[in-house]
Amino acid sequence: MGYAAFVIKNEKKSFLSNPQILELPLFTLKVPKWWTLEMTTDNQIQFKRTDTSYDWKAYFTWSDLTEKLTAVELLVQHIHKQKIMLDPEESIKAPAQKIYNHLAKFAEFSDLAHVENTGTKDESERIYFDAYLVTLKSGKYFYCYSESSVLNGCVEGPFFEEAMLQLNLN
Repeated sequence: MGYAAFVIKNEKKSFLSNPQILELPLFTLKVPKWWTLEMTTDNQIQFKRTDTSYDWKAYFTWSDLTEKLTAVELLVQHIHKQKIMLDPEESIKAPAQKIYNHLAKFAEFSDLAHVENTGTKDESERIYFDAYLVTLKSGKYFYCYSESSVLNGCVEGPFFEEAMLQLNLN
């Protein structure tokens, strides 16, 4: 227990000084070394934390826009496809200003939508959900989300947000 507390306490410094760097088609992603790349396809990567028993995964998906939708409309569409019903006290909200300001520095950036909330997936599973949808001027977008059990959301959530702050558009 003491070792786990020590490791978790030092993870923030470890992540920023020694991240995994992935060059993807639309962006360069920096993530913590302890995130295990579990799946990769032509348009998606998935991470899982395998050094603990945390119920947590993060997904990064990129694609072409096929219809004229705002970032918020597209985010809502993805959440419905995933069969997630967010709790009513929160809904899609203005993105974290830090992340919006970071992405706005890139000429390719168009818009950002963000949601962070608890909810129910598949009508039975309680989850903590944090998602960002970024549209680009090229007509492409990427959708990034972190999903965990409600209690584990606070453990990896700050690192997911930091990964978004470290993201660079290509």
